[in-house]
Amino acid sequence: MRLRLRKRNRSGAQDSKASGGCLILFGLVFGGMGTLFLVLMVQDFLRNAESQSWPEVPCMIESATISDDANSDTPFELHVRFRYEWEGKERVSERYGLDAETSDDYGELAAKRQALLSGPGQVCYVDPENPEAGAVLEQGSLLVGLLVFFPLIFVAIGVFVIIHGFKTLFQKKKAGMEAGDDSDREKAPFSISSAAVKEKSWVAPAMIVLFSVFTLVGSGILFPLVINPGLEWMDARDWEETPCEVIWSRVRTHTGDDSTTYSADIFFKYQFQGQEYRSNRVGFFSGSSSGYQGKADKVEQYSAGTRHSCYVDPGNPYRAVLERKLSAAMLFGLIPLIFLIIGVGGLVGCLMGVFKAKAAGGAGMRGSSVVSRAAPASTGFGRRGGAVFHQPELEEVEGEKAMKPGGSRVTTVLVMLFIGLFWNGIVSVFVWQLVEGFQHGRADWFLMLFLIPFVLIGLLVIFGFFYFLLAMFNPQPELRLKPGTLKLGEPAALAWVIHGNAGRIQKLRILLKGTESASYQRGTSRHTDSEIFYAAVLFEGNLSLEFRSGMATVTVPADLMHTLNLSNNKVKWEIEVEGHIPLWPDVRDTHEVNVLPAPVRHRTKGM
Repeated sequence: MRLRLRKRNRSGAQDSKASGGCLILFGLVFGGMGTLFLVLMVQDFLRNAESQSWPEVPCMIESATISDDANSDTPFELHVRFRYEWEGKERVSERYGLDAETSDDYGELAAKRQALLSGPGQVCYVDPENPEAGAVLEQGSLLVGLLVFFPLIFVAIGVFVIIHGFKTLFQKKKAGMEAGDDSDREKAPFSISSAAVKEKSWVAPAMIVLFSVFTLVGSGILFPLVINPGLEWMDARDWEETPCEVIWSRVRTHTGDDSTTYSADIFFKYQFQGQEYRSNRVGFFSGSSSGYQGKADKVEQYSAGTRHSCYVDPGNPYRAVLERKLSAAMLFGLIPLIFLIIGVGGLVGCLMGVFKAKAAGGAGMRGSSVVSRAAPASTGFGRRGGAVFHQPELEEVEGEKAMKPGGSRVTTVLVMLFIGLFWNGIVSVFVWQLVEGFQHGRADWFLMLFLIPFVLIGLLVIFGFFYFLLAMFNPQPELRLKPGTLKLGEPAALAWVIHGNAGRIQKLRILLKGTESASYQRGTSRHTDSEIFYAAVLFEGNLSLEFRSGMATVTVPADLMHTLNLSNNKVKWEIEVEGHIPLWPDVRDTHEVNVLPAPVRHRTKGM
């Protein structure tokens, strides 16, 4: 068997131009948006960094109050007034920071106000270039500089895509491989291993960067939405129950580009240790979600002027919540887990692939040597047109090799169970919101249409779990191959024993299959073609009494290719067991076996 290597035809140049143009356009848009955000963040960072050099002067706080506006999205604002001296002149300022200090969390501003009023001494910072603008009590934070890396990643990806687009657009045809007729290609020596390195050298770094973005985004969102509320909920078990009175209660509407979400905004006051405090935290989840009626019911429950119980942190009385229990809305915080799992899983997979590739390359070079064009195929290297295929030496099992399907069946069931719980757990939150809306007369048809494919996928996963669960209790064929590693042209003995109720199987078939796969570059995309080049029935029977045990001879023809595992080309040999069971999942077990080259036979003189 000769490995088929995909060659580019003359239309490939046109495909490359189209693909290169699309890549350049995508990179410009992707990188341009990242550049825009990067410029804005850099300007903000430079402004904050400049304030770090402003001289520090003593000041005296005259007042610190918090105003509230029930009609604003950020209803709370901290107002300050303080006196200080600059260049021998007493001045007054009402600036807390570089910008107005507003927030939708009353407790955050209350803690800052308390720190100003109870501190032993206060300092402020004056802009020497513009002292008339007034001093500030808080300099700009340099932590915003960390956010610069987020748009910088998008800029880097955009630049990378643009560069790759230009390479694809203006790539030159290479003699003997990408241009000329087939005869020219056949004359040019070609190493699959070296070509694989050239084609895939950029893939691993790019994928590592991409999965790093997923990991950073998932981690960054997971902490405020899940970890921090979870820690507060655990700590709140020791908070003190205290009477409170609702000041205002409203449903806030958050309108986005393609959706509208709602949240219950409830502002209340309470007394703790003889002092009045205020808070607007209903629970530990502070986000918004779809489903208006649920928020409206919450607002009606805590209407203005009504009295309830709240829970106050005795160590920090500015922290208080109306409800200490966990709500179903907190499950929305698990959505970032998708990004985190994809990111971490992708990073682990990429790094393992890199390490395996290095190990395989090193082992291949240690275990291989260059073979002359005239060397026979039985030397252990597949060759096409004089090229040498380097791969690690295959481990030879001279004794008997036992193959059981149990582990793979259990693993499949556990994987399906995890996917089903994870996927349907997240989707159920949105379904619950949808059902709640229909029950209260607020049908969200857009959400229903949006959820249909996700619900169908969840149902398919559930079906798959039960299918593989039933298949786990199928009769289990145990195969024994002697010797455990096949060799081209040499027979081997295959014995089988079926454990369990073999009589349930109406038809049993055991096959030997050889599959060839070749990966190649088409424009900017990487494709893999697979083909079964050999299939032989080792056993087939319709009488159940034959199935409990038996033997067969396995021989791989000497003119076929042995097991091959390269970056771009693979040849895999498998023994498949198929058992048909009426009205039940069939038995389908696959066992991969290694096929070694035939032993080298020394040539006699004159040959």
